[in-house]
Amino acid sequence: MKAFKLHTNVETNIIFIDLISYDDNWDKNTISSKIKLMLKEKGILVSAWAPLKLRLVIHRDISDNDIISIIKSFNEVSEYLLSISN
Repeated sequence: MKAFKLHTNVETNIIFIDLISYDDNWDKNTISSKIKLMLKEKGILVSAWAPLKLRLVIHRDISDNDIISIIKSFNEVSEYLLSISN
C-alpha cells in the first residue's frame, strides 16, 4: 500500500493511516474525504480523520477473509492513487 502509511504502534482495534500519495491538484483539505468515498464504493467504511489521515476501526465480528478483502481494496485504491499522483 505505497500510497498509504500505517501507524505501526497499534495497540487497539483503531488504525490510523497517513495518505502519502494523491493527486496534487486535489484540495488538500478534501483528500481524505475523497479517498474515504473511494473505499466506501468498495464496501470499506473509514473516517476522514484529518486532511491526510484516515481512521479505520476493526470490529470483533470482522473475519480473516474480511481483512483480506480490506487489504485488497486498499491496494486497489493505492494503485489508482499512484497512477494519478504528480
